[in-house]
Amino acid sequence: MKSQLKITAKLLFIVYLMLFNQEKALSQPEAALDSDLKEISRQMVAEDNPNFILVDAVIDGLIKPGRTYTIEYNPQEIKINGNELAKPLKKQYITRLKEFYALWGNDTIPNITKTGSIRLEDIFDSASTIRRENGWVHFTDSSEKARIKFFGDLLKQAAHDHLADTAGPVHIVYKEGNVFVNDRKVKKHLVGTYNEIAKKYAHYKPSKTDKGELTYFKH
Repeated sequence: MKSQLKITAKLLFIVYLMLFNQEKALSQPEAALDSDLKEISRQMVAEDNPNFILVDAVIDGLIKPGRTYTIEYNPQEIKINGNELAKPLKKQYITRLKEFYALWGNDTIPNITKTGSIRLEDIFDSASTIRRENGWVHFTDSSEKARIKFFGDLLKQAAHDHLADTAGPVHIVYKEGNVFVNDRKVKKHLVGTYNEIAKKYAHYKPSKTDKGELTYFKH
């Protein structure tokens, strides 16, 4: 119930912006709305949802809510409604796409063309099609590749901290509150570094409870 009220309040705020300051609401969202949209974009990346790039385009005023759009991208370029992005934005968007696909185990950005429309209320509704979609081009084993890459980064850090000889067997248990390497608890002042690594792999960031721990064995 509280969640529904929160969504309703946000939608009322959006309607207010669109009625009383329409141009600004569509092209340059207010700070609070901008912050919410950025957080949703981050969540969508963590959920393996490539539609995050559409939310980013709404934030930057490149896609107008409620209007039809066409987005095309590949490893070298990105176009929205037939227009190639200016160099600073192009670099930013290509980087974001590379990071997204790398996170999910893809070595390159696929060739994508997508046409549709997007409403602000759909962005805020976690059950909407735009928020639940993950049907663009992905490798079937992308999650496993990402898991291996995540623990590979933890392994490198453990070696850097002289906590394990990576030439031999290594056992890592990761939780947000504690990290164990070969059954030895990592000192508190070092744990933050491991949490920073985990932030790059948001879908592998567990809770502080034992149920949220992640275990990795290198034989």
